Amino acid sequence: MAAPTEPHGTAPPAGASRSGRPSIGALVALVGLFAVYAATFGPASDGQLLGNDAIPYAGSIASGARGEWLLANHLLPHVAAAVLHGVGAKLGLLGAGMLGAIAAEQLVSAAAGATAVVLLAAVARRLSGSKGVGVAVGAVFACAAAPWLYAAVGETYLPAAAVEAWLVLETLRLVQGDGSRARLAAAAAIAVLVREDAVFALLVPLVALRTRAVAPLAAATVAATVVFALAYALSPPTRRSRAGCSASRATAAGARAPSAPTSRSRRRCTS
Repeated sequence: MAAPTEPHGTAPPAGASRSGRPSIGALVALVGLFAVYAATFGPASDGQLLGNDAIPYAGSIASGARGEWLLANHLLPHVAAAVLHGVGAKLGLLGAGMLGAIAAEQLVSAAAGATAVVLLAAVARRLSGSKGVGVAVGAVFACAAAPWLYAAVGETYLPAAAVEAWLVLETLRLVQGDGSRARLAAAAAIAVLVREDAVFALLVPLVALRTRAVAPLAAATVAATVVFALAYALSPPTRRSRAGCSASRATAAGARAPSAPTSRSRRRCTS
């Protein structure tokens, strides 16, 4: 008698064994892609200019101006890069200056890029029920110009892609009966902490799971709010007031400004 086949769409994800642990193939892909992405551009390469925000944030990490990245709307990648830079510099593995900080940002995005490929392959297999489809989707994403570029230059798009793919994967697991609300809550909280615009990705579990998503997303909201509040508390007061200073300057420059900054606020903004 033939063994029963798995229902369509319930096969374990590409890159995962039936025990739920990553397969050898997934681990090889993870390590190989990380190496390729991390080696694409050197820290001093002109290609780093394509990273846009990565360079000024690396500068703030190198200079110790933690307020520049503690109040960023993409918090966790810069926290990870700052920690990596601090540890790497102390161990002599990364330079203590700007180039070392850029390299730390690159390593974070390269690791996230490789992770995103594996997780997207898992999502594709969950949706299609085909390992081949999962591998193909992962391969196309891994070699596409935009993901490769942003995995190599220290930007935050690939960390966002990785954690949002995890969010979708946890949603699919719950839909298919082998998920965890705790993992969904963790994915949602981390997604928002990686990039605040990931709040739009939370629509996926809300639509797919409806009331089952309410408790995990509420927990994620509380956790993310606490972390953002902590980051705000740890940021220097001068950095917190910068947005207000910018608004004051803009108001003072207007032809019909309803009010100009007071002399006290001028001193604070120019100090």
